[in-house]
Amino acid sequence: MSQMHDSTGTAGATVGLPGTWSIGLRRVRIELLQFARDREAAFFTMLLPVLLLIVFGSAFTGNVAPGIPFSQYFLAGMLASGIVYTSFQNLAISIPQERDDGTLKRLQGTPMPKASYFVGKVGLVLVIYVVQVVVMMAVGVTLFDVHLPSEPADWWTFTWVSVLGLLCCTLLGVAFSSVPRTHHVLVIDGSLSMTARTDDGRTRFERAIAQAEKLVLHFTPPLNRKRAR
Repeated sequence: MSQMHDSTGTAGATVGLPGTWSIGLRRVRIELLQFARDREAAFFTMLLPVLLLIVFGSAFTGNVAPGIPFSQYFLAGMLASGIVYTSFQNLAISIPQERDDGTLKRLQGTPMPKASYFVGKVGLVLVIYVVQVVVMMAVGVTLFDVHLPSEPADWWTFTWVSVLGLLCCTLLGVAFSSVPRTHHVLVIDGSLSMTARTDDGRTRFERAIAQAEKLVLHFTPPLNRKRAR
């Protein structure tokens, strides 16, 4: 008499879906690839600050304060502005652009958690800023003999201030991305704001040009001023 025995073995292993952080880290790689393929974003975010540092660092060789050369002062300013460029400006433009071209709608149709999308954006901002800081510090030390901090406490201050700035500007960029209907509005608003008249009757662009000329004259040695005239 034969007996039938039910097989209770595993017919197939159940594969769980990746978690939020796992998908988010993969999104970081995708975001970096997209950023590298976008020539305009890569130029204005990565190369333009370095070029500005080289141009203005070479043009102005005086001291802005006793013992503080202009290159040292300008490098710190470019690092601070890099926080705004890589986080607030980058996200405030890229997220509406992805909403316009249907990327967000396609991602909504996938089982990817929404938090993973923002993890990818935050990872992109962090990687870009770190690379930007390393490149600009290398240029400052190599070409302009900029002195970097020597105390660990100074580096710790620089780190937590940078992280705090990135966090605040990233949150602001994500929040502001919901304001414009399209990403083109940001460019149009920026152009129109420069044509607005100020109290003295000049446009903001004309006023910015006048301020730039005063800054150049202030940091230009007297001998070079005579030659320029």
